[in-house]
Amino acid sequence: MKIKIKICHLTSAHKWNDVRIFIKQCSSLAIAGFDTNLIAVNCESKQVNGVNIIGVNALVTNRYIRMFRASKLVYKKAIEVDADIYHFHDPELLQYALRLKRKVK
Repeated sequence: MKIKIKICHLTSAHKWNDVRIFIKQCSSLAIAGFDTNLIAVNCESKQVNGVNIIGVNALVTNRYIRMFRASKLVYKKAIEVDADIYHFHDPELLQYALRLKRKVK
């Protein structure tokens, strides 16, 4: 029995349909057979091109809010996804890399 690797892309600064993230990376991974998830801010949860898009509601009005409040909400949602591999797209999310590492991710 083949086990699917679960991958989770995280972004708090880009839109869910950013070409570099959604098309070039997430959609390609989904086509290759990976269980692919994308957590993004201020979008609705849906499935597109085999990618599970998970929306996080965060009223982002400035960079400070995005860097701290939105990134924390994205991290909390990432814990719920419980992926095997996490891919960060924004520097403010790197503060959560060590926390995920402690959880053996």
